[in-house]
Amino acid sequence: MKCASSLLLALGLMGALCAAGYLSGQGSGLLATSGSFPTSDSWSSWNEKGRAQAHRGECREAIKSFDRAIALNPSSAMLHMNRGSAFLYLGELHEALEEFNKAVTLDPAYPELLLNRAQARSGLGDWKGAVQDFEVALSLAPPTWPYRKFTSGKLEEARRLAPLRIY
Repeated sequence: MKCASSLLLALGLMGALCAAGYLSGQGSGLLATSGSFPTSDSWSSWNEKGRAQAHRGECREAIKSFDRAIALNPSSAMLHMNRGSAFLYLGELHEALEEFNKAVTLDPAYPELLLNRAQARSGLGDWKGAVQDFEVALSLAPPTWPYRKFTSGKLEEARRLAPLRIY
């Protein structure tokens, strides 16, 4: 079963990130691929393959492609975020959070990354961490950020659900 079916509807973020090109970090949307292995062993080829797989809902295969990309470029926050996003949509929240945490150590000023990590934290019931990530994402993002309204809504939801008032 493809991982994007019901989880994509429930979380609603990966498809939007793919469409806007944020998973590539290039803002250019997904590149079409033939589904075969990249002919070049470059990290960007493996990233594009993984993005295309994730877009088709083939998250397990996407994770393998992101693994190859990360092996070639381990210091890329974007690649760790992409891998974490695939785990997020499989509902593997601990693995997603671990990957997002790695990415944050590489680039703590990446609003989309913080939004994804907040989603994973919310799913795990870490409301304090989710609120912090939503707030920082909003503070770092430009006024025209396409996820501002979504993030603001999720921030308010996390604040309502937080067992302890921390703000």
